[in-house]
Amino acid sequence: MINVLVIDNSTGCSRSIRKAIPTAGINGFKIDFKTSSRGLLEDFRRHHYDVCVVDAPSNGSQLYSHLRSLGYAIPVVLVTSDDAREVATAMRSGVADCLLREDLTAAGFERTICSVVEEARALIEQRERECRYRALMDNAADLICTHDLDGNLTSMNFPCEQLLGYSRDEWSKLAMAEIVDRAYQARTQEVIQQTMDTRSKTFSRLVMVTKCGQKISVEANSHLIYDAGRAVEIQWIARELNPDSRAVKEILDSAPLYAPNRTIQGMTA
Repeated sequence: MINVLVIDNSTGCSRSIRKAIPTAGINGFKIDFKTSSRGLLEDFRRHHYDVCVVDAPSNGSQLYSHLRSLGYAIPVVLVTSDDAREVATAMRSGVADCLLREDLTAAGFERTICSVVEEARALIEQRERECRYRALMDNAADLICTHDLDGNLTSMNFPCEQLLGYSRDEWSKLAMAEIVDRAYQARTQEVIQQTMDTRSKTFSRLVMVTKCGQKISVEANSHLIYDAGRAVEIQWIARELNPDSRAVKEILDSAPLYAPNRTIQGMTA
């Protein structure tokens, strides 16, 4: 069931949402009509709406702005005239979609509302997934960061922030090369290129540098992150090495630059 609130100020208008909706309603829709935005605060407290439709020939944009000023975040569909400038202005202001008054039909109303609600729900699900992913990253024991294909850092989990000593505002202005010891920057660039060329996970050992200049030996896996089938970022999942470990000695003795597809016991990619 899709719950729709219609603010109908179209009295006297030959074409309106109220006139386009059949007397029997639309299957799968629960539509509440209000004649103005007055009392909406209490109405929103008592009911859950998936979408709001504003049908006000003279002040639709003002009513939309009023809804936003009250803090309502549900998608809003605005009924407009068949004027490209009016439609463009409405879309730029943030409305989810527009219904043209000259073409108002029950079928058109249903299609638009279903499309807007589906898009809004997909956006909510995406944000929830991102929140869960962020929580997973922040609670991981590993050091996790990502950068775009130009090397600019795009994310860093909390353990990595804590170890390196950078706040979000600080690391977001850095490149991957700036958190790697100068002696290992060429090695890091080679690993990045190998990751992009082979499109596979790559193992490496390198030395990271904290904000205070402390050097930290790590072993890491790097792999590509895709968006719509296109590689957009590289993610690094690293673990700090014990200063007394043999792996640190190997780094100091110039260990191999990389080892494609090698996995580390206990690490996840």
